[in-house]
Amino acid sequence: VAVFPTGQGVVAAFDALSGTPLWTATYPESVRQVHRLGQQLKVPGSSWLPGRPVLADGLCILTPRDSRHVVALSLATGAVAWRAEVPHGVALLGERSGELYVQDDGVRCIRAASGTMKWRTGLPERPVGLGVLSGDGALVPAGDGVWLVDWAGQARRLAEWPEPAPRHAN
Repeated sequence: VAVFPTGQGVVAAFDALSGTPLWTATYPESVRQVHRLGQQLKVPGSSWLPGRPVLADGLCILTPRDSRHVVALSLATGAVAWRAEVPHGVALLGERSGELYVQDDGVRCIRAASGTMKWRTGLPERPVGLGVLSGDGALVPAGDGVWLVDWAGQARRLAEWPEPAPRHAN
């Protein structure tokens, strides 16, 4: 199955081998109305970075760029199974053992089957880049270094950023 969020409140699924359409589904959009040059424009009102949907437990879980939600759809029918609002979501980092790891201004662990939050861990400084899942948990680059948020939600700084080299005027 190939699943494509359109960025316009719709997700479409296709058979990955034949290209046959399987289903379409809608999700709650989060858009802002912006007035530019006399025209009214719809601008996505979320902070999600582009990412691939995660397939787990018969669900397609995604973070559409035009929504403030993590959305879980039935992989078979496209029906909404659950949605969880993440106002400052950055990325769906991945899934491990039925749990989703979501980067916002920290890391959230969401149960894939129900969409309920298991835990949320903030970081002392805001993330400055996209985190990744490792063997020990989520690695997240923040303003003061690289942090590991382990599978239980405990955070510790693994490394500090080096001091920048002094700049010399020419």
